[in-house]
Amino acid sequence: ALEWKNAVGGDTLVGARMRGGGVVQLMQRMARAALTARRAALGLLASAAAFALLLAGRDGGTPGAGALLASEGEARVVVPLRSLVDPSRLRIGTAYNDARVWDEGDPAGQFRYEKVLADHFSVVTAENACKPSAIMRNASGPPDFVACDRVLAFAKANDMAFRLHVLSWGDWNPKWMKELPATERRAALLAYTRTVLEHYAGQVDYVDVVNEAVCDEVVFTSAKQNCGSGPGQLKSGQWVPAVSDYLGETFRLARELCPSCKLVYNDYGFESDADIVDPRKYERVLATVGEAKRAGVPIDAVGFQFHISTQYSGNGMVGMAFRGYLAGVSRVFTQFAALGVELHVTEIDVGCSPPTIPCPWETMAWRDAQQAEVYAGVLRVCLQNVACTIYQSWGFTDRYSWRDSGGVNQTAHAFDRNLAPKLAYWAMVDTLRMHAIASA
Repeated sequence: ALEWKNAVGGDTLVGARMRGGGVVQLMQRMARAALTARRAALGLLASAAAFALLLAGRDGGTPGAGALLASEGEARVVVPLRSLVDPSRLRIGTAYNDARVWDEGDPAGQFRYEKVLADHFSVVTAENACKPSAIMRNASGPPDFVACDRVLAFAKANDMAFRLHVLSWGDWNPKWMKELPATERRAALLAYTRTVLEHYAGQVDYVDVVNEAVCDEVVFTSAKQNCGSGPGQLKSGQWVPAVSDYLGETFRLARELCPSCKLVYNDYGFESDADIVDPRKYERVLATVGEAKRAGVPIDAVGFQFHISTQYSGNGMVGMAFRGYLAGVSRVFTQFAALGVELHVTEIDVGCSPPTIPCPWETMAWRDAQQAEVYAGVLRVCLQNVACTIYQSWGFTDRYSWRDSGGVNQTAHAFDRNLAPKLAYWAMVDTLRMHAIASA
């Protein structure tokens, strides 16, 4: 029989172990033979899974974060994540950590990094190379597209879609832009937008037009309690109040210059209505996007960043505070889909603690299990909503990570420092396979 093993508590299933007599041995031989071809693999796994679920009396249930993990002691074959789902339904993506990879000056290491990235992902973002501070360092000088073009060329060479990140943001702007008088900021923003999109129109697939515009009411941090500082739900900063209508203005210009691009509003901290950190932010983002859509602003998709931690599995002493988080993601996705926009998971990473905070006392095995729960749980919610068309991480390896700073590496990614897959990778593989089975 097939025994579903709940390894961490709650009702999410993270593992499966086959054991028994001849039936199980036959199923194992079938699975091994299926590895020679993906189509055969999916067919055989579907048959095995259906039979096993009947034996277990779960004739309608679908496993959660992990599914049909290999038998104990049986090696698993690494398969490209991008091969497990039709890109017309969902693209699996990541970010290219241009600064850290290139600064290391290790051609062999860069080759290995790019090989894994190209094998597994079908959409890529440059972490830093396409931001305003990288492209327009000087107000008077010509734009520098070299680094951004380099990542775009990598994407094209490997049959990957490309996300241009970002046009309008309060951070990562060059010094000259930050110091502009208020009266000059509108012209500067629109000129920058025009310069970039005239260069990239027809070459890129997705554009993060406006990033992180909606205000925060983070419970634990007074510095991120800034609602009321700008009009509506916007927060003050680089563009507000000087260009209070910058969201609509930038999107409209982007549509004019790049009519074939998917135009995205991207933000953090609003992914679930059960997030205790800022539980009402999803309402503010929903209101902002909804109002903009009703005014004719061409927002095609909303990006959900998901810079979160292993505690969001809802397990353990600390995780109890986040129990229900993933169900809350599903509810929020449903509300945004009703606006007629695509849903993009744009920057998911799952560290051992919130960003910059040292890891707590749990064992590495515990952290890896919780991380797998969260990565696969968000993926499962995305697959359950047809409006969710992108599942993209902010980097894929612990070797090159923004969550490795100040002596704290939060091991936030699905591949380790040696580019080997972690439990989170296997949980995503199993989630994608079970989705394929359920959809067949």
